[in-house]
Amino acid sequence: MPCLRKVIKTEKLSRIHTKDHLPRTIFKLYPQVRLASQQTSAIEQQRNTKIKPRYLLPGRTTVSKYEIMEHQKKRKEQMLQLSHKMSITENSE
Repeated sequence: MPCLRKVIKTEKLSRIHTKDHLPRTIFKLYPQVRLASQQTSAIEQQRNTKIKPRYLLPGRTTVSKYEIMEHQKKRKEQMLQLSHKMSITENSE
């Protein structure tokens, strides 16, 4: 008879190695869960894409505080739009 502790450890490891730390059976039972996780990862990729702001372009030596504030405002608006889109897609399912 195998050691119970060892069995539990291997089960935990197999769960950890599955995508999104969820057991594979959940994805088999509910395919929409997988779609939702893919959707969130796509949104995270959009967030993580580095868009260089105007004040970080090469050849610029002086940066006004106004430009930095404008860029931060734009980023906040983009985040709000993304979160709004995300909530709409979650509600539609």
